[in-house]
Amino acid sequence: MSQSSTMRPRILAGICALCVTLLGFMASAQAEEVASCTIFEIEASSGDGGIDADLKVLEKKLKKPPFSAWKSFKVVKKHAVKATLMKSLSLKLVKGGALSILYRDRTDAKGSKPRLRLALTLDDKNGKRKAEMTIKIDSGDYTLLARGSDVFAVGCAVQ
Repeated sequence: MSQSSTMRPRILAGICALCVTLLGFMASAQAEEVASCTIFEIEASSGDGGIDADLKVLEKKLKKPPFSAWKSFKVVKKHAVKATLMKSLSLKLVKGGALSILYRDRTDAKGSKPRLRLALTLDDKNGKRKAEMTIKIDSGDYTLLARGSDVFAVGCAVQ
């Protein structure tokens, strides 16, 4: 038997092992895509009080309609969570109900921040759906949603 005929099976076995290893790395990298999210539960009111210092990052958004109807914004609770790609995350809210976040995907355009697509649902304390939306935001930016005078700010960032 020639040397080349015994080398072929070894080379093929080596190539197959390399392919399996690379596929494993690609699958684990995709499965581990995580966004760091910050969620603020905010109580809004028409009384004096201004905007809490913790909400400085949201000041411009809170001063625009429809949020400009309120004059005071106080942080009720701040949540810091990790949202894994395509895994739903549910937060129990201080005043009852739940806010769910699903990190759906990410797009990267040359020369700009990554954009994240998030699915958000807001349920009241009886489990009744009050809001459901899918949004796209720049990494590190926030979106606001309200339930009466309760305002929720959701922001996520990726590397």
